[in-house]
Amino acid sequence: LVGNPRILLCDEPTAALDTQNAMNTMALLRNLAHDQGRLVVLVTHDHRLEAYADRILLMEDGRIIREETGKSRPAGGSGMRESLPPEKNPPGNAV
Repeated sequence: LVGNPRILLCDEPTAALDTQNAMNTMALLRNLAHDQGRLVVLVTHDHRLEAYADRILLMEDGRIIREETGKSRPAGGSGMRESLPPEKNPPGNAV
């Protein structure tokens, strides 16, 4: 990470990776956020990555339709996908 940036913008950082490398990448990003105090903004369509997030914004049609942070997030992940009606779960939602 050249220049030691304080903010990392990650657009689908695990999209072309196998499962193990995706999890390694997410562990690295989480370490950068928690241990090095960097802000990591990650956009993904992969709801499995919600478990790594401290804050989740669900977007639809360019608008934030739901937010979960810290204690408002259920244990084991956000549960955000399950909380939306099926018609509100098209592929393409951002986290």
